[in-house]
Amino acid sequence: MAALLNNLLIHNHIKRAVPRKKKWADQMFIRNREKNILELLLKMSGTHTVSSLASTLHVSERTVNRDMRNIEKILSEYNLKISRNKDNFLYIKGKNEDIFKLSQSLS
Repeated sequence: MAALLNNLLIHNHIKRAVPRKKKWADQMFIRNREKNILELLLKMSGTHTVSSLASTLHVSERTVNRDMRNIEKILSEYNLKISRNKDNFLYIKGKNEDIFKLSQSLS
């Protein structure tokens, strides 16, 4: 019994040490509208508010705010985040190379 328990402990330790491959369910899912919001923020950083995004995409501000929650999760995968300036204009904040990686993954 002790040998079996020891084998399980060793197996679990090895299993945790090896990085696991992402399964389809673990991968970040991005909706088309969220992709459009990200592209608008990347191309025209600092020129959009939640209201202007809603108007451009023909949705409500509430919808944009809901999409922003998932967008923030996506951006965190790239070490980026959404910030607002003093006039509530949105922009993506982070290193240029991380912003470049994000833009490459969207195309």
